Amino acid sequence: MFRSVKKRLAAIYTVTTGIIVVMVTILLYQVFQNQVRLERQESFRNNVETVAESLKNDRSIRNTWMSMMEQQYQMLMYIEDNGQALVQHGSWKSEEEREKLIEKVKEKALLDGVDIRAKAVSYREIESEYYTVQASDGSRYYGIVMQMPFEDGYRSAILLQRYREDTKVKALEIIRYMLVDGVAVLAIYFVSRILIAYAVRPAEVARKKQTEFIAAASHELKSPLAVVRTSISGMERVPEQRKMFEMNIER
Repeated sequence: MFRSVKKRLAAIYTVTTGIIVVMVTILLYQVFQNQVRLERQESFRNNVETVAESLKNDRSIRNTWMSMMEQQYQMLMYIEDNGQALVQHGSWKSEEEREKLIEKVKEKALLDGVDIRAKAVSYREIESEYYTVQASDGSRYYGIVMQMPFEDGYRSAILLQRYREDTKVKALEIIRYMLVDGVAVLAIYFVSRILIAYAVRPAEVARKKQTEFIAAASHELKSPLAVVRTSISGMERVPEQRKMFEMNIER
């Protein structure tokens, strides 16, 4: 009886606690992924600020500087000086793919009302939201559109930076979290068996004492009951000795 009760209690405790552990693990995984995303965005934001400072302070934009930025940070840079596009050579991305990605960011910015083709009419810097676009090979990029006016003109820029989202690494992370969950659930099961056994032990002891008491009482009552049965049977067979049999029962 108590064995089956302990098994059921251990199963219930393991399932409920296991669900909580899995939910906490999922939450931690989401927090971790969100932290990685924020770090990627922060890296892109820092690179955008570096490029923006150069565009505002340098009177001329060198091709070597653009190539270095693109190669080092896996960026794509499209810059216009007073509406004239600066030719960029030596990019790590093909020209066709490069143009497609730039157009995607440009279209997203147009939907938000940011058009680098329009000449700047004020000295207010214009900056779009951060966008996410995807290349034909599945790689993803952050993108932004900026326009910075000067006294004698303006500069516009579309900046993209690739960020890696390795599916193999992500799959390994998920497997690792699942293994941790599995080990945790097994540990919970064995610990619950120990705790439940300890908690149920007083009831088992009480049950054992009760059984022993009933067995002892039953044994003690066998002899008196046998005398009573024999006396009643004797009174039925020999009515004239009824008084003697009644005395036997009273003893």
